[in-house]
Amino acid sequence: MIKKSLPITILIILAVVPWITPALGDIRLPAMFSNHMVIQREMLIPVWGWADPDEKVSVTLCGRTVSTIANSNGKWTLQTGPFTAGGPFELTITGKNTIVIQDVLVGEVWFCSGQSNMQATLGGTKNSQKEIAAADYPKMRTFVVAHNVSPEPLDECRGSWRVCSPKTGRSFTAVGYFFGRELMRELDVPVGLINSSWGSTPAESWTSRKGLVADERLAPILQRFDQAVAELPEKIGEYNKARDEWFDGVFPRDKMSKGFNAGWHKPDFDAEIWKEMKLPSLIENAGLEMNGTLWFRKEVDIPKEWENKDLLMHLGTILDFDVTYLNGIRVGETGYIQGMGFYSPAASRTTLRRYRIPGSLIKQGKSVISVHIMNYISFGGFGRGQGGIMRLVPADDEQAEPVSLEGIWKYAVESNMTPQEIGEIWNKRPRPPVDGY
Repeated sequence: MIKKSLPITILIILAVVPWITPALGDIRLPAMFSNHMVIQREMLIPVWGWADPDEKVSVTLCGRTVSTIANSNGKWTLQTGPFTAGGPFELTITGKNTIVIQDVLVGEVWFCSGQSNMQATLGGTKNSQKEIAAADYPKMRTFVVAHNVSPEPLDECRGSWRVCSPKTGRSFTAVGYFFGRELMRELDVPVGLINSSWGSTPAESWTSRKGLVADERLAPILQRFDQAVAELPEKIGEYNKARDEWFDGVFPRDKMSKGFNAGWHKPDFDAEIWKEMKLPSLIENAGLEMNGTLWFRKEVDIPKEWENKDLLMHLGTILDFDVTYLNGIRVGETGYIQGMGFYSPAASRTTLRRYRIPGSLIKQGKSVISVHIMNYISFGGFGRGQGGIMRLVPADDEQAEPVSLEGIWKYAVESNMTPQEIGEIWNKRPRPPVDGY
C-alpha cells in the first residue's frame, strides 16, 4: 500500500471507453466526496468539482470557509485545512446550489492497490465468519473504486464510501482491513481505505504509455493495444446493440409490456381489483414471492401552488429495475445503468430513484403514479424506506412540505419466472468487448 494525498488518479491502459462529460449548472462533485468519507489529517486537502463557468464556489469544514472561482470550463479546485483527527463533521460546498456531505471524519487515508491479493475480501479469509462478526469499527471506512478502463488519467471515478460493520465488513479488502485495524489501534484515529485493485491485471496496465515506450522490448504490447483501440468503437457499437436487445427481452418496457398495452400506466385505468401493499416494503415482507415483473399504482393530490412547477419524485431504492409514469407519461427509468459501464442489478439496487418531472405535466388535483418493476432475482420491491424518503417536492424547494408517497399502493403481477428461467436468461447475456465496460 502506498499512502497518497488526494486527489488520486489511476491510469489503466486497457482500452478506450468514453467518459460522460459532467453537465454544467448545479455544483457537482466526484464520487469520492460523499457521506462517510475520511480525509487526511494534518495536510492540506484538495477539494474539486464542476459548476458553471466563473461561478463562485465556497467550501466549509470545521468552521473554516475557503472560496474559489470555476474556470471557463466549469472546473474548480481549492485547498482547505490542515485539520487534526476527529469528527464526525459536515463538509458544505456552496455555489448556486448547496451540497452537504455528512459524517466526515479526519484521520489516516491510505491507498490500497494491486491485483487479486489486494482485491481479495474479508469474506474469503480464514475464520471469515468470526472476523466479519467482529468487524465493528465505525471509524474505519473504505472507498471501493469501480473498475473502469481509460488510456488517460480521469478526473473522477465511480464508487462509494462504506462504514465498517458486520454488515459491510465482508466486502472490505482483507489486507486493507487488517492493516486499517492495526493502524486504528496504534494511532487511535479514524482510518480511510481507498481500494483501487483489479485482479489478474498485467503490470503494463498500470504503467503509463511513456513508461512503456521507453523499453523497446515492450513494443508488441503497444502495437496490440493500438490495434485494439482502433477496433474498439465498432465492437462497442455491436455490443451496445446486442445488450439493449437482450435487456429488452429481460424487462419488456412500454409497448413491449403486457401491462402497458393493457393501460396499467394510464390514470383512468380501473385498478379496483388489484391487491394492496404498504410501501416502502420489499415484496417478500408483504408475503409475495416472485421473480418477474409487477406494477404499482398510487393516486396523489397535487397542491394548487405546485401547478406548472417542476417536481422531484423520490422513491428511494427499487429492486431491481423500474420505469415510472405520471398520468401515463414516462418520467423516469433505472435499468441498464447508463454511465456505470456495465449491466448491473447490484448498481440498480443501490441507486436512489430521484426523478425530475417537468412543470408542463403538473396540474392541480388528482394524479396517478405508476411504477413498473422488474424483480430480477432475490428480494424485490421498494428497498431503503427510511421515513419520508418516498415523496414529491418542488424541484426548487426541497425543504417544502412534501406530498408523501408512502402508505398503501395498488399492485398487480405481470409475469413470473422460475429461478431456472432467470439463470438461463442471465447466461445468455452479451459479453462486453472489454472487462469493466
